[in-house]
Amino acid sequence: MSYIRDEIYHTLSDHAYKRDLMVHKKVGPDNNWEVVEPEGALLHDTNGSGFDAAVFKNVNTDQVIIAYRGTEPFGNPLWSMFMDYGTDGMDVVGGRAKGLEKFHEAYEKVKDNPWVMSNPSTAQMYYKMEYDYQTNQFHQAEELYHAVKKAYPNAQISTTGHSLGGAEAEYVAVRNGLQSTSFNAPSIVHLLPDELQEKVKRGVFEKTNIAYVDPGDAIGSGFKEAKGHVGSTYYTTSTYEEANKQYQNSTSYFPMITSQNRSNPLANFFLGPEFHIQYIPVTLPMGNWGAVKKFFNSISGEARHSLERFVFDQEGNIANKLFTMDGQPVEGSPRLKYYNERVANEELMKEAVKELIQRYGSNWGMFGKVVASAAGVTIQLRPEALKEAGQTINRHVQEFQTELPAAIRSIQHLVETSSSRSLQPIVERLITSLNTFNRWYAKEAREIGEYINKKAEDFLRADQG
Repeated sequence: MSYIRDEIYHTLSDHAYKRDLMVHKKVGPDNNWEVVEPEGALLHDTNGSGFDAAVFKNVNTDQVIIAYRGTEPFGNPLWSMFMDYGTDGMDVVGGRAKGLEKFHEAYEKVKDNPWVMSNPSTAQMYYKMEYDYQTNQFHQAEELYHAVKKAYPNAQISTTGHSLGGAEAEYVAVRNGLQSTSFNAPSIVHLLPDELQEKVKRGVFEKTNIAYVDPGDAIGSGFKEAKGHVGSTYYTTSTYEEANKQYQNSTSYFPMITSQNRSNPLANFFLGPEFHIQYIPVTLPMGNWGAVKKFFNSISGEARHSLERFVFDQEGNIANKLFTMDGQPVEGSPRLKYYNERVANEELMKEAVKELIQRYGSNWGMFGKVVASAAGVTIQLRPEALKEAGQTINRHVQEFQTELPAAIRSIQHLVETSSSRSLQPIVERLITSLNTFNRWYAKEAREIGEYINKKAEDFLRADQG
């Protein structure tokens, strides 16, 4: 699948704020992205939760981008703006979304239980929490993804957004195995289930979920200390420490009275020494005031939270100076680097799997033939052996299930001997597919065997007739 430039994600994040987007309108730097409205998709809940988003499909490739709108700027509908503020405070800061999901899971278990729901106060509590869950922006963001996936099941879907929209983009992407690119989004790691938080700590999403953040933006980088995102966080223009020096300490000048003898001894005897007021600089920690100052400098003043803080080169790659969270400079677009690395590793993986199948596929029975077919490797099966294959396929079920773990271990060993972490998600998808196929094969093998046997007989009759 073709590479999507940084500038495209930035442009579509900006378009998500527009209220005049018409279906089928083509937007983007090259006008290659068409505005679409998938059936059943809730794109605007302006008068409800305040949720808004836009969906764009590439006219030349099977790629779809969901762009989530951030907190409504001044001048837009007040209700939607206030609801966004509520989401910012209660979900992003307060972590409400994770608690609502736990209530939803509990509700699903008891909603049909008359012993629980017959109590009016208990039932009312569950109904209220379920309503809050269903109308929560983070849940609505994920529901939109499901609608898009249903409408475009074979598309490569990714997410993007600015501010609150970027937070929703990261949330949906990590929970559903998607790529995301966000701009000045607040961190939402604490909203994820515990198992996903553990993956974040292990760096599983470092190369698939990228957050571009102005280090002077309180919303994207944190009020008092650096806040990491679900994947990799890249600061623009300067390091976090350099951008936040002005918010760490404050210099004040305190008066101090000093005395000095007059130059004339006689005057000094009668009038005494001269007194002067000297101002002494004292540096004090700013404390909470530094966070307040940083916040207001983010939304006004230098406007460090603005989408306009990001610039791009002629190729559409981010052109800001970039730094990692630990202050290391980064050359070029990390997304482009990871894309090229992923393409190269996928080719290596294909070659490795092909080599594995060519070496050992003949020992894997029917499993080897199935996997070889999927990988584009030919294992010869003579036409006259078709009937025999149909008659003996039932015996292969047990053989298939016995051989599968060894095959998976062989594939995993290839990854363990590789220094590239980007192979891991590819292998995880492959293993998931193999296990899924295994369950299907065990269930359907007998019917398939009977069908093949019948077709073999038909073929032989036709060949002889």
